[in-house]
Amino acid sequence: MFEGAGPPSLERRVAPGAISRWSATKGLSFVPLRPELVVEVAYDHMEGRRFRHTAQFRRQRDDRTPESCTYEQLEQPVSYDLDDILAG
Repeated sequence: MFEGAGPPSLERRVAPGAISRWSATKGLSFVPLRPELVVEVAYDHMEGRRFRHTAQFRRQRDDRTPESCTYEQLEQPVSYDLDDILAG
């Protein structure tokens, strides 16, 4: 399990009982899952601790435990301040 990915650290931007802005019939309830399996995924972008776009399944990782998976092992993109670049 990713560290801090339990219910207390998840940021909900939707008020309890609110309806989806995309579909009035869609439920917005959240049920945390018990981490038992590890899978490898490919992704394009993360926003905070969430995948920003669809993650693609690559393979199941029987050689890993959920506890061995952390956010710290993800590659960090190069960050920059656009003002510094344009001022240049």
